[in-house]
Amino acid sequence: MRVGIMETPAVLDATTVDRDQLLVRNFLAGDQTAFDELVAKYQPYIYNICLQMLDNPADAEDVTQNALVAAYRALPRFRMESRFSTWMYRIAINQCLSYRRRQRPEMSLERDIPEGSARFEEVDKRETVRKLIQTLAPHFRAVIVLRYYRQLSYEEIAEVLGWTPDKVKCYLHRARNVFKKAYRRELEGGGSQ
Repeated sequence: MRVGIMETPAVLDATTVDRDQLLVRNFLAGDQTAFDELVAKYQPYIYNICLQMLDNPADAEDVTQNALVAAYRALPRFRMESRFSTWMYRIAINQCLSYRRRQRPEMSLERDIPEGSARFEEVDKRETVRKLIQTLAPHFRAVIVLRYYRQLSYEEIAEVLGWTPDKVKCYLHRARNVFKKAYRRELEGGGSQ
């Protein structure tokens, strides 16, 4: 099943956090439908993180399933010291990084671009950005995806990646610099080769 791109709410309200914690508690008490509800809620977000990290819909679906299975198995160890969403994002990012390490370095960068579109230049620019993000080192890609696509704060990214907020800021700064240089080369016609 292919899931469309969804935006993650920048701020989860207290009701959402409380509801997630209630569902986790219910699952731990034996209510299997509670986990089904968490999956229904978070699967589209996890899929989109995986898609942005892996740039391949089939791989993103596989890794999304792996992340959900990993969450199911690890849920008894979830300490509720962080939001469920942050914990789930961490699992998804780790699954993506593990998957990338196991794969060939080259990944398919093909995407359907509507030809003859009045917005071809905009689509072409987005495609260039997407391709360049895929060339970043995995941890640079992770901070870019979490910050700009998932709109997480430095503190939330730190929690997802198990880093300090200062390390997140440093990696994000370095990732932006690497991206800017690659983007300039691309605009000058030099490409990334």
